[in-house]
Amino acid sequence: MPINSNTKKLDELKNRLSELPEFVFNFIQRYIKNTTSLNTKIAYCKDAKIFLEFLKTLSKFKDINNIKQFNINHIKELVKIDIEDYLLYLENYNVTYDTHTGKTVTLGIQNDKQGKMRKLSSLRSLFDYLYSSELIEKDITQLVKMPKISDKIKSKLSVDEVVLFLDTIEKGSGLSKKEKAFFDSTKTRDIAIATTLLGTGIRVSELVNLNINDINFKDSHFKVTRKGQNEEIIFCNDEVISILKKYYEERINTPGIAADHQPAFFLSSQKRRIDEKTVRNMIKKYSRKCGIIKNITPHALRRTFGTNLYNEVCDVYLVAELLGHKSVETTKKHYAELNVERKRRALKQYKLRD
Repeated sequence: MPINSNTKKLDELKNRLSELPEFVFNFIQRYIKNTTSLNTKIAYCKDAKIFLEFLKTLSKFKDINNIKQFNINHIKELVKIDIEDYLLYLENYNVTYDTHTGKTVTLGIQNDKQGKMRKLSSLRSLFDYLYSSELIEKDITQLVKMPKISDKIKSKLSVDEVVLFLDTIEKGSGLSKKEKAFFDSTKTRDIAIATTLLGTGIRVSELVNLNINDINFKDSHFKVTRKGQNEEIIFCNDEVISILKKYYEERINTPGIAADHQPAFFLSSQKRRIDEKTVRNMIKKYSRKCGIIKNITPHALRRTFGTNLYNEVCDVYLVAELLGHKSVETTKKHYAELNVERKRRALKQYKLRD
């Protein structure tokens, strides 16, 4: 990110934090990890503001004029039905703001199920921070079920679902006490696996066969063996390489690994090279915990990467190369539906007469 762009984002984050109560400020600054992008932190601020604006509409908080007046005692007054009402509020609400010209504008905002899922996930993170910090006695957001998303052919995650999915793995949202005890020992590994699959589009077979010496942290890339035993260098963005480094620090300090599994990068709980079945079960578990009822598999995460990349670059040959497809026809077949949708949108915008 260019320096001037980064400065603008920092300024925006500071401005948004200044509008929020102290407990939300502390949540963003202390709970959200430092490696989280500025855009994501800004999104958390936006979500918190929407929630607090909703709270102002409740009769119990009729004396609140500014969201900065809210404190922990107000949060303690909330019950399950308030969170359920918040989800209803998200279906259709108004946002008022001042433009750079000084004009006041009111916009009507609507959220589909995916939007509501992401905002509830964001709220759960806030409440998880308050609960784990012993500022509230119970986390009522865990009592509210995630909106369900229907299954679709050729499942892939939307942008909102990617955020929700990764947040669920990072926070362990929806896990039982027994699951959370196990989760604490695999959390870094699990988020590293999910981030790598979503951020590079490699196959699950390529992921489980990664060795420690395949990864070049200095130059932000790793080596995989593609189908046909062809080796290929996979470049990583900062988010992927950062979480791989974090897991690596845990990995190299893991004792009791059998000699024939020492080279493996990703390990199972039995301290052996992780296998494809374990990764599939892990992906399935977290997708269910965050309310996604699509058939989410490692290949669905690969398809998500391919879809997002194709939408970004519109270059089927580049996508084919990065996915390791031997034939570009394979790529065209998988992403032909995106071409159709792009053509449909273009024709809808085309007018013969104004």
